[in-house]
Amino acid sequence: MGRFLKNRELRSGSYSIRLPMGSSAVGPNSPVSGLIRYNTTFNRFEYFAIDRWKKVSSGDPLGAIKDTFYGDGVLRTFGPMFESYVTGNEVRLLVFVGGVFQNPGDAFTVNADMITFTSTPPDQQPIVILHGYANLKEE
Repeated sequence: MGRFLKNRELRSGSYSIRLPMGSSAVGPNSPVSGLIRYNTTFNRFEYFAIDRWKKVSSGDPLGAIKDTFYGDGVLRTFGPMFESYVTGNEVRLLVFVGGVFQNPGDAFTVNADMITFTSTPPDQQPIVILHGYANLKEE
């Protein structure tokens, strides 16, 4: 026996739908490909595919996005970053540790939304990651 929706289409005007929403820590216990939600931690729409949540691109040139982490003298891997990258796309990031530029591929690598440094960032040193600028287009 199937279920029927009373209003199967949205009318123009002030009608809208609300997506499920919550922080990165909240979500389905066993997500499956095809799910969509609004992530309140990052203020973005996401969809689930290939075992992880991915950002839905708005297509808007919002400018560079900044992630900031702090070294603790022990960890070399930090994240999650706002953007996700395939290993080998390190050149799409500008990374600074304590204000010093880090050479992509030599000083760090990326895997999805995590960044790993080849040497441990010093304790209390800010790690600033700028990304998204490579997608900017002049209109």
